[in-house]
Amino acid sequence: MSDSFITNTNFLPLLNFKFGIKKLPTTSFFVQSVSLPGIKLGFTEVPTPFIRYPIPGDHATFNDFTITFRVDEDMKNYLELYNWIVQLGFPDSFDQYKLIDSKSATTGEGKTSDGVLIAQNSARSPNMEIMFVDMFPRSLSDIVFDTRDTNLQYAEATAVFKFRKLQIKSS
Repeated sequence: MSDSFITNTNFLPLLNFKFGIKKLPTTSFFVQSVSLPGIKLGFTEVPTPFIRYPIPGDHATFNDFTITFRVDEDMKNYLELYNWIVQLGFPDSFDQYKLIDSKSATTGEGKTSDGVLIAQNSARSPNMEIMFVDMFPRSLSDIVFDTRDTNLQYAEATAVFKFRKLQIKSS
């Protein structure tokens, strides 16, 4: 087998990325890690008198998209996500849900928001643009305050998102 088709032998550096989501400007600045979701294709098995053989299905599904971010001192980024989830879940009243609907008419930021992950090459130049279409938060992790830790630790939180579509293109 020939390697003549390989034009770039550099590995993808996992430190070089930027993530942004329109609805979460404060959170985007503090992102520490992201997890690019995997994709799965369903299948079915066709029975025969001898064996069952798999054939590809007709629907691909994505794993969840996860980010971990440092929480700022005023907790603005945590509250961006918290309020979005509360507005989607309207635990106290329908007025909370109406608030998120009214934003979509004026700002284009309703129940969902688009996000972009830019993977950079080894020279820290944009290399791949990964667009997440119609994202919404599914969960937001706990923050544990603990006076027993003698080392200075900064709070981090993890948010898990669902999305409708993922598009990957080279920059």
